Amino acid sequence: MESRKIFIVAAAVLAIAAAAQAEQTLLQSGEFSSGGFGGPELLWTTFNGEDALIVGGTGAWVINRTLYLGGGGYGLASNHDGPPIEGYVGTPRLQMGYGGGMVGLIFRNDDLFHFTGDVMVGGGSIANTIQRGDDHQGLWPGTDNDSFWFVQPMVRIELNVTRWMRVSASFGYRTVYDFKSFGMAADDVSGEMAGVTFRFGTW
Repeated sequence: MESRKIFIVAAAVLAIAAAAQAEQTLLQSGEFSSGGFGGPELLWTTFNGEDALIVGGTGAWVINRTLYLGGGGYGLASNHDGPPIEGYVGTPRLQMGYGGGMVGLIFRNDDLFHFTGDVMVGGGSIANTIQRGDDHQGLWPGTDNDSFWFVQPMVRIELNVTRWMRVSASFGYRTVYDFKSFGMAADDVSGEMAGVTFRFGTW
């Protein structure tokens, strides 16, 4: 199921690229330009069968206003109960963070509304945590984070707000691999993603 969803999103990116190919190329008349962007993202997703909120950000170097290379990171911002921990009477909280490298394309960059698409590949971890005191979050002794790796393709409908600010409606899918811990498997922490992306810079 997850592989099929990845294929659908990846196919959408390729379809956009094919439609824009006649309008724009990476190297135009031998000219070269360079720019960059950075900014936050706010994304809805699913996590262990529940609706979830992820916050993060990305940044990239933009070549010829078409190809961008960069990276980003995300963290789980919503609360999700974890499995009981022996000797602890409270309810643990599951936490997730992940990030990696990103490659993407911008199509018809000068249009008021246009498409971008990117794929991020990297790693992350999930922990089952407890509250120690009033203001300190930590791992319960004897438990560990469990790590994973992921592939995350995204398609974005981008609006040029100003010359240095863009806002996108973003859609994609996070596929997690090699995870099995805290009563969850990789499928439980994979999920659709949708939300808003802000990018600031010149490109």
